[in-house]
Amino acid sequence: MRCSCGRPWAERDQLQQANANASNQIVKLNEELRLVRAWIAYYQEELRSSEAKHALLKMEYMAERTQLIGHLCAASGEVELLKSEHAAGIPQLKEEHAAENAQLKQELEADNAQLREEHAAEVAQHKKESYTMGLRTMRQLALHMYPNAIDPSELRTELLLE
Repeated sequence: MRCSCGRPWAERDQLQQANANASNQIVKLNEELRLVRAWIAYYQEELRSSEAKHALLKMEYMAERTQLIGHLCAASGEVELLKSEHAAGIPQLKEEHAAENAQLKQELEADNAQLREEHAAEVAQHKKESYTMGLRTMRQLALHMYPNAIDPSELRTELLLE
């Protein structure tokens, strides 16, 4: 038997079934596309948030660094001031204050060295904390983006930086 279009009923039924299957597949693909776009938007927002946090940490680091440099410059300025006053003094004052000036100079140099060491330690700690925070965020982001594709035990720094 044939339908009104002249095709056999079986062929018409097959075409309708194929059309229904294609429609179902389109619906599934559209849903997957919507989900992928939502994930992309989410991770873009996470990236923006991480970048903002990084910028804030960098600004805090730079402010503290500037302050420490100011202290160092002030200490250096004091040394220069003491030198100029000492040079302008009379020879008797030079003799009386030579030992005291040497002691002050040593103390200032020790303070400068200590400030530099403290500054270097703080800078190293800030770098380490920023690096650790960045690695932790990258690791969490990678595990979150590809939960079944990446084995957490194999997720190393080298993989994250590639």
